[in-house]
Amino acid sequence: MKTRVFLPLILVAVTLAWAGSATAASISFLEPISPTANIMVATDILGASITTSPELASVTATVVGVDIDSPLSASVALREGSLTGPISDLLTVSLSTSGSLTATFQSDTETPLTGTPLVNLVENGLPQIAFTAELDDVGLTITTQSDLDLAPVPEPGALLLFGSSLAGLGVVLRRHRRS
Repeated sequence: MKTRVFLPLILVAVTLAWAGSATAASISFLEPISPTANIMVATDILGASITTSPELASVTATVVGVDIDSPLSASVALREGSLTGPISDLLTVSLSTSGSLTATFQSDTETPLTGTPLVNLVENGLPQIAFTAELDDVGLTITTQSDLDLAPVPEPGALLLFGSSLAGLGVVLRRHRRS
């Protein structure tokens, strides 16, 4: 009887010990619609240094537990309209072998940004995963949200449902009054 209880517990303990623990680090850049407001930055990396302005935001941090063979650098462009449109926002990420991380988000003023980024994304005004990497046991994710102002989308289906509900309620009330 005791073997039936302990065998699953031992199996779960061995599986958890074998899988190990993984950690994650994330950075989010949110560009407000107002051209005079600072870019907002959020991160869960302890001890990170954040600088912001209306046109440039950066995060400098040390990711603990990361030991990579060669430095890593990448750039991601958010483009207006299509993958070949002008660059409106540019994310640059660099990571040294010691775990020193720098992520910079640059927004255009009135003239498009230039450069040859590794990755191109279409700016859509919604949060987008711009960069992700698995470094040893640490997963790094950088999310960006551009200032593209999305026009509200009317919902004719909801209006039709609401209108038909009111019409049905009117018919029920009318029948109730007649009887």
